[in-house]
Amino acid sequence: MSVGVIALVVLGARAGEQVYELQYNPFVSQMDSSQSESFTLWQRFKTAFNEQSDEVFANSLYPFKIVTWSMGPPKTAMRLSDRSAKAARGALVKSIAYSAREAAVSLPVMQVKSLFGDFLCNTVDEVDEEAVAPLDPSYRPTESTWWKRMTEGGKLRYGVRPFSTAPYGFLSLRAGSADQLLLLSDVRYYFRNFTDHKFELALTVPLRDGYSIGAGAAYQFGANPDEKNLVLKLAKEFKGGGILYLGLKTKKHPMLLAGLSVSW
Repeated sequence: MSVGVIALVVLGARAGEQVYELQYNPFVSQMDSSQSESFTLWQRFKTAFNEQSDEVFANSLYPFKIVTWSMGPPKTAMRLSDRSAKAARGALVKSIAYSAREAAVSLPVMQVKSLFGDFLCNTVDEVDEEAVAPLDPSYRPTESTWWKRMTEGGKLRYGVRPFSTAPYGFLSLRAGSADQLLLLSDVRYYFRNFTDHKFELALTVPLRDGYSIGAGAAYQFGANPDEKNLVLKLAKEFKGGGILYLGLKTKKHPMLLAGLSVSW
């Protein structure tokens, strides 16, 4: 019995030493700290690409959007496949560009806490805002993501898109707190020339039980004051996944889109 007790004490002491060694190892802690400091711009790009690519491809190849391709003049299967391939290539290029912009936000020049710093960050990043389409009656997943992001963080976001095919400045505003939202808005002014001035406005009101109602409008005044449009949107998001959607375009080429997307 004495030998057995001594053996148990020795084993217990060794086990205690092993636990102590696992809990405290200065070499491992130094490795962890050095790895956190060596988090390079390339690593940030890869992390951003893994997050952005899913959203961009989902927005480019969403079932509602594919259905709109078949509207209008009849298209052959080959043309539809070509359009899908073109959309996939565009989504890949956009994923790379968005990831590079998101990685650039971590640079020291972007971390200045000021009005100009916020303006610079919103101009380079906030890529989901570009998916807002006030005059498109179809459903866009990334646009929905932008409205959800607007419910968090600051109430005001602003910036410019100078390298877009149609450069514009934007101002996004949230009315109400995160718990009691009243209205989410996004206003754009397009830089065209000194004779034409175009504004776009997108509004959405989150309702109960996953419902939301939105509206989009455009107005241009100046040398060519004919560009006016109005779009109404109604969506219902299901908790288990899926969307019930209704979109109505009233001006120029009137259009009504209704669809249901469910996850299996």
